[in-house]
Amino acid sequence: MFRIYRTAARCWWTLLPLLMVVSAAIECRRFVPAGPALGYAIFIGMLGATGLLSWFIHRFCLYGETPFSIWKNGGRAPKRPLARFILIYMALNLAAFIPATLVPALPFDLVYAALYFVIFSLFAAELPDAIDADPRYTTAQALRQAPRMAWLLLAGTGLATLAFQQMETHSMRAVLPLSVDMPVLIAINTVKGTIGLFPTILAVAASCHIYRRIAPQTSSATANRTAIG
Repeated sequence: MFRIYRTAARCWWTLLPLLMVVSAAIECRRFVPAGPALGYAIFIGMLGATGLLSWFIHRFCLYGETPFSIWKNGGRAPKRPLARFILIYMALNLAAFIPATLVPALPFDLVYAALYFVIFSLFAAELPDAIDADPRYTTAQALRQAPRMAWLLLAGTGLATLAFQQMETHSMRAVLPLSVDMPVLIAINTVKGTIGLFPTILAVAASCHIYRRIAPQTSSATANRTAIG
């Protein structure tokens, strides 16, 4: 578990500029007036953008690669197209999002979190496989690892999310004035959003850990020390 936390922390720090850009884009979207049709279009677009971010995070956890190293050296050539990864990413997220919107009697966040936990416990390893494409990996093997993945999500993403919520409730709200200018509010929420992405990175690190249990790294020359093996 410590190795997963360490990898996630290194990934968060390494990708910090990119995380801040994505967080700022998400925050600015809140202030864009849009009707239902445009709102859904923006949502799907942001889901695709976060899918690309997730692709970079997965490549760091699998190979220790960064966006700069991929751009400069080409990185480790992907065996499967980026579009496949993003489609799987969107499908897993929508599988939790859509049913949660259909249960108005219960809080959306609660239903979404429960569905996210179940779906990603079962199928999160499909995402690293969408990049690495190791023939030793099978979905059946990943399903047998679901209890371990569930534990890693609880001990990693769950605890980190609770810690972030406590920090937001007891610290940031206490020091913020009641009224701030819009640019200041966006900046503050961007910082909060960037920190709030850490639990997501922990979930990725956990899924890559499960994937590597099924398909261990075969060549140390292709992976950075920060990658989970």
